[in-house]
Amino acid sequence: MNSMIGCIYRDINGDLWISTFGDGLFRVTPQGEDIHYTTRNGLPSNFVHGILQDNQGFLWISTFTGLVRMDPISGALEKFRVADDWISNEFTADVFFKGQSGRLYFGNLRGFVVLWPLGMQKNPNIPPVILTGMKIFNQPETFDKPFSQLDKIQLSYRQNMFSFDFTALNYTNSHKNLYAYKLEGFHNDWIYCHNERTALFMNLDPGSYTFRVKGANNDGIWNDEGTSVRIFVTPPWWQTGWAYVLYAILMGSVVIGLWRLQVKRIHIRNELNMREFETQKLHEIDRIKSRFLANISHEFRTPLTLILGPLSKMLEQTRGKEKKEELKLMQRNALRLQRLINQLLDLSKIEAGKMKLQTRPENIVVLLNRLIQSFESQAKIKGTTFYVYLPLGKKHLRPDEILNDAPPEKIEPTLSPVEVSGEIETEAISKAPSRKTGIPLVLIVEDNRDMRNYMRDCLAGEYQIFEAGDGQEGLIRSLEKIPDLIISDVMMPKMDGFELCEKLKSDERTCHIPLILLTARAEAQSKIKGLELGADDYLIKPFERQELHLRVKNLIESHRLLRERFSRIVMLQPEDIAVTPVDLLFMQRLLKMIEEHMGDENFDVTWLAFNAGLSRMQLHRKLHALTGQTTTEFIRRIRLQNAASLLRQRSGGVAEIAYSVGFKSLSYFTSSFRKQFGMLPSEYATKFH
Repeated sequence: MNSMIGCIYRDINGDLWISTFGDGLFRVTPQGEDIHYTTRNGLPSNFVHGILQDNQGFLWISTFTGLVRMDPISGALEKFRVADDWISNEFTADVFFKGQSGRLYFGNLRGFVVLWPLGMQKNPNIPPVILTGMKIFNQPETFDKPFSQLDKIQLSYRQNMFSFDFTALNYTNSHKNLYAYKLEGFHNDWIYCHNERTALFMNLDPGSYTFRVKGANNDGIWNDEGTSVRIFVTPPWWQTGWAYVLYAILMGSVVIGLWRLQVKRIHIRNELNMREFETQKLHEIDRIKSRFLANISHEFRTPLTLILGPLSKMLEQTRGKEKKEELKLMQRNALRLQRLINQLLDLSKIEAGKMKLQTRPENIVVLLNRLIQSFESQAKIKGTTFYVYLPLGKKHLRPDEILNDAPPEKIEPTLSPVEVSGEIETEAISKAPSRKTGIPLVLIVEDNRDMRNYMRDCLAGEYQIFEAGDGQEGLIRSLEKIPDLIISDVMMPKMDGFELCEKLKSDERTCHIPLILLTARAEAQSKIKGLELGADDYLIKPFERQELHLRVKNLIESHRLLRERFSRIVMLQPEDIAVTPVDLLFMQRLLKMIEEHMGDENFDVTWLAFNAGLSRMQLHRKLHALTGQTTTEFIRRIRLQNAASLLRQRSGGVAEIAYSVGFKSLSYFTSSFRKQFGMLPSEYATKFH
């Protein structure tokens, strides 16, 4: 403290307040804490002349430039100046007094001031704030409704100088009202303008803004919500969105044009280099591939030789017919593998350009049919069509391209168009065996004869087997015989396994038949496709003999158990029988026909089969596969179910109900009912009533 002390005052809490002439006010607590107050803390002046405490505990401090009320607890200061009707703001040092009534007396240059602290209350009213007007280029702007009710204003970019007028609706010492405003989108903080009631803006960029203003009353009580209005400054045409799009297009076009020109130059230069490089690499890859094919083909030849040699010897020494057939099957497939290896060697020679053309007279139609049929299934899927044109005769051939040992067979020089529909095999498939009662019937659909024979040998001991050489023939055989299970290859001519599966599973006559798909393709996508089409199982080649046998056995056994479960159900419903959605629709249609015509004298198995769109045999096999019952037994069961329902409802006497459901003999009805439900019709009716 470097200034002279004016006075020392002790408040009711025991704190000492020390005034100075130049260093402000000091506070010393009984605990020895020292607090210093200056103009930085809110004092009007650092020259403090007097200190008094009113009955409410507030300190009144007179200074060189005004009077201050302080809350000693919070330290909050409130200034009073001449605008609050003091005679003078300059108070006299050491002239202050507190009367018994609580009034406070402070002397100043023009006399003294008497304060009654209890009568000095704050104005608690929060003043509403409104916008009173707008000027553009200092000229008042008019609108179609009161300005205070506007929520948005649109201005042209040319109207770049405007102002807003506003006021707070507080009429107590209104000259002490305070204001603050900001333009969102332009200002980050509030602009405090004291009691100035106008905000001026110039040269705003085009865009969207929000003008906000708030106000306070004479005692500094703020209306923080205030009021606001949105302002839209429209841009000139050269700054609009479509103008920028046009600029971007023009700039992009120029850049792209230059870039394309440069890229084209680089591309041409690199293309020449790449062609030369690729040519070298392709030749190198071809050489590596040819060497690899030749090496692996030669490696295959050694084990093949060691297989074919002993096989030939075993064939010569074997006398048993069955054993000899198995050895011939092994020999045929070993020779086929040898041909495939030779083709790999030929392919490497063709790629190396060392394969010589060797020709001889041949039936071109038969030859092409063999080749085409290998790709027929894929051609159907991809829709491939191509034509091959070959010159007739041998004038176009060199002498070294014609084999000397060509057969002296005369060949007609005429060609007919070759269709992609030839048979895979020319040999006939043996006629299907007649069906034996109680033995499951299995249809094998496979275009490879040896594979068919192998599967037939695997299953012949326990099942009746009949065969088809392609999918189309397999579909016909399936409709004719209604087998208990179908085994089908996927890749076949005329109709592949997927198409066959789809047709069988969507046909009411065959949708119940379990289907196993065979394929050499092990990828999951192929398996998923087959299962989505309704295939019951999937078997990947090569497979074990026991695996095939078990899969067939399990599928047939599972369907047999289903039929046994159906036969034990007393009141049969279509959903209890059907195993596929197509079966469900079929059974619902069949039950509806039976229920509608069971009382008709002409209703019989023939009528039902005809109206179901099946032959008597097909209907019999279909129902037997689903329920384990013949058509007659199934119709009788439905009649008995309806009779039981009528008995539960007491819709008539036993005889009346028997005749109404199609029974012509009461005794036959009674015996059949007792066999089905384990009690007489009369006992059944009494049971429910």
